[in-house]
Amino acid sequence: LVTASIGAFARFNGLGVNSSLTAVGFLWNVADALARYHCPQPGADGQAIGAEATAAFEELWVQIFTHLRVLALDLRPEVRNCAVKSLTSALLSHGRKIGKPCYQRCLRDILIEVMIELQNASIHARNGGQRSASAKAPGMLVHHSRDTPEKQWNETVVLAVEGVRRVLSHFSDEAGVQPFAPLAYRVLLEMKATLGSLNSDLAGAALRALVDLMRIPASSQLVAASVLDEVPDPSGDALVLDADGMTSLWLGGWGVLWKMAKQCMTTEVPESLMETFEKALSSLRSSHAHCFSPGQHLITVMISLVLSTAPVFYLPNGIPLPEANSEEGRGAVVDLAQAVQECAKEALAAGNMTSLDQEVFQFASDAPKALWSLGVRMPPSHNAEPSYSKKPAEVKSFIETNASRNTQIRSMEHALRSTFAESGNMEEATQAFLGPGASPTHRTMLHISSARLQHVQGFVFGLLEDTPGFEEPTLATLFFLLCSSMFLDHQNLLQDTNRFALASRALCLMVMFCRRTFLVHLSRLALPGVDPETLAQEASHLEALVGKAVPQVLKVLQSLAFPQSKPLLRRSGLWKLAMEAGIYIIDDSQLALSQSMLTPDAARAYWEAVLCFLQSSLASCEEIVGSPDVGSTATASEVAGATLLAQALGDLCAHQILPKENVSEEVSCGAIAVLEGLARVQSNCAWCAATLEPPPQAGANQGSGQAPAPAPDSSRPKFSNLGHLFDLCTQANPTDSQGEDEEEDSALFSVVALVASGRSPSKSQRAVAKGNLAGVAAPALLQRLRKIISKYVAEEQQKSPSQVKMALEEETLFALERLSSLHASEAAYRAAGPQAPQSAKSACELAARQAFAMALLPQLSSLVTSPMPSIRSAVRRILEALSAELCL
Repeated sequence: LVTASIGAFARFNGLGVNSSLTAVGFLWNVADALARYHCPQPGADGQAIGAEATAAFEELWVQIFTHLRVLALDLRPEVRNCAVKSLTSALLSHGRKIGKPCYQRCLRDILIEVMIELQNASIHARNGGQRSASAKAPGMLVHHSRDTPEKQWNETVVLAVEGVRRVLSHFSDEAGVQPFAPLAYRVLLEMKATLGSLNSDLAGAALRALVDLMRIPASSQLVAASVLDEVPDPSGDALVLDADGMTSLWLGGWGVLWKMAKQCMTTEVPESLMETFEKALSSLRSSHAHCFSPGQHLITVMISLVLSTAPVFYLPNGIPLPEANSEEGRGAVVDLAQAVQECAKEALAAGNMTSLDQEVFQFASDAPKALWSLGVRMPPSHNAEPSYSKKPAEVKSFIETNASRNTQIRSMEHALRSTFAESGNMEEATQAFLGPGASPTHRTMLHISSARLQHVQGFVFGLLEDTPGFEEPTLATLFFLLCSSMFLDHQNLLQDTNRFALASRALCLMVMFCRRTFLVHLSRLALPGVDPETLAQEASHLEALVGKAVPQVLKVLQSLAFPQSKPLLRRSGLWKLAMEAGIYIIDDSQLALSQSMLTPDAARAYWEAVLCFLQSSLASCEEIVGSPDVGSTATASEVAGATLLAQALGDLCAHQILPKENVSEEVSCGAIAVLEGLARVQSNCAWCAATLEPPPQAGANQGSGQAPAPAPDSSRPKFSNLGHLFDLCTQANPTDSQGEDEEEDSALFSVVALVASGRSPSKSQRAVAKGNLAGVAAPALLQRLRKIISKYVAEEQQKSPSQVKMALEEETLFALERLSSLHASEAAYRAAGPQAPQSAKSACELAARQAFAMALLPQLSSLVTSPMPSIRSAVRRILEALSAELCL
């Protein structure tokens, strides 16, 4: 009688909202009093009370909750919101006291029904069939988020959805999986229907509740399909079953997410809902990534791809680039279908395939074509054919040197040491290394794109960028190839500026995914006391990454770094980012290469890909910069990019490839040939930069005989690759070493960071001639030196000073300074002598450590009359050292 009176008083709206709210509070007070003083307790003899008393108390609880259910549908938003909150809180507070059967009944017949009825009321209000009973008082302002009946009903639905999720989680702890599963599945079906509306408020709340529901421990427990078959699905979708024919709420949740991914393919998704997708899926992956199957990882990736490639981003905001359609060719062809088949096969063999996964894998195989097809994304309707909102424009350079580049990018070796130095908190050390301070981002690389993603688009793309290192190597390969096919296809990336921005971000994404994956598996390999089976698994994983995934990635990057017969792709400047990404990946993979025992086939595939990438990058720089013999059409931006990248490529060869003990002689010879070419590129860059500079003012250091001062922001020489060739020919000197602190400091950083900051590498990182490599480097160095001196002498014949002449003077002086301090190794000076005649070869061998000076005597003699005092002085020192070596 008391609860009925309070309920009637709360429903009566003649006394105002405050009276009704007070009555709702009284109902909660009654529930508290019932739980505290009148709940069934064991008798004095320890025996439980009778069934009739229990049933009577259960009816009291049901009556209280029923009154709250009625009030939860009140037309006044304040009253129904209060009732929903009170109903949820009362069940959470007293659910364990009312008994499992009564708790289940209240949840099934009251709370879940309230949620469903509220959703129906919201739909009714959306269709204009429900007016709000909350009238706005004159002069009172109402926030825009609840200024219509629909928005007010939506607010109540959001409260109800969150309340159901919380109570279900509480109930699962009390009752177990069997009573929980049918109730949770019914809620899941309602979430699926709500998500289908794509309403920002309702679908966002449903998505958050769905993910939280999946994270409940009981949701992961398997149940027989017959347990859930009792709950009809209005959509007719089949249950998601595992390999044994069992199901769970976890699998059902993935089925709902996959259905959403397919719906988003053909429907415009509100931006606020996209942000909710990113946050919810990031949260799920952060806490439960270890539970994901390959298919579930792929669903997360596909949702991000579907959302980030939505036409709503590139049609209104992208600038079309129509002339790019005239260039044929798709770039490097990747076998995405084969990668999908291998991943599906591995998942099937491991028992990780569900009834849903085959559809997901097939979708991934077709994604590059389907996701960019306007016919698929925007089905024909009465509207006009979709088109760009902005006027077309010509392709220009979108990639420029980044003034805010990060010079503190850490090396993989440093990351591994730091991880174990922080053995008490390895996860924190790993996250610190992968953070923006120690790893590259699209904002802190050497080069940056002026084409940017929209804010929400970048937010959703971040879900891809945060993809964790997969446990399955075939899935990692598939991820690489999927991103390459989606974003780095030559015909697609220059369709508009938005797609170009996606391509730029995708290059950085690949670098970070490699870093994350390598670090995870290298850390496990280096753990003390690891069992042999785990070691074998991790080594196998690294072998698959280094021997299969990395070569395919480098193949894609190579096609972008050297876009043959594609002037528009070259003009866009993407080759700069592609080269930089390749340098990072090769640099980071060196430690993985040394820590894993690759099969001969895997090692061959890796090194072939590395050499092809280096050679293509060299060819690209040579083609872009040009030379004094053929001229140049390069812009200042292209010359600046080629200068930075030529130095980084040379440092990669000299610091990471040539010093390694496990590098074959064939690979080392190839790296030396690349170094020689890069030394030529640096010379041409200096020449080309000089031709682009304005002529010096009259009297400004002309004829002063002084070389131009080096750039103030770098202590590294412009001709570092020529210096690497000198290092290869230099006799090792144990006493010539840096201080331990300096060497340790330079080993902290990646190759790109050393270039960006102008730091010099440590002695242990510098090029070392192993075996007969000095004999390979010596002829290359001599050829380069002869070319430098002959170019300078030819330019000296020009009467008027020029910027080109000043650049040649600087390079010649650098070469002579290094030559004057060169103490050639035995293999180098034996290779320095010409093949014929024998007397010349004998003379070079007689000169021993000064064999290079002997071999260059004809060229050096042409410099003794140079007007540059510094050059004459350097030649004199060289000849004096030669005389001393010959004891003359």
